[in-house]
Amino acid sequence: MRVGWVRREVSVEDRRRFALYITESGKRMLESARKLIEQHEADLAAPLSAAERIELARLLKKIISR
Repeated sequence: MRVGWVRREVSVEDRRRFALYITESGKRMLESARKLIEQHEADLAAPLSAAERIELARLLKKIISR
């Protein structure tokens, strides 16, 4: 499916490769997605106290670092 969020061009450094660039449409979609993600994260964290949010972040970092 072609949506037009990214364009592909031959690389100027190596003509055997392609370079990818985000289009204006892609930038708009990405900004929209970021706003939705931020709201979703805020909704998920709403029931947690500040201390619980800090502890959650610490635990998630521990999981990721493995």
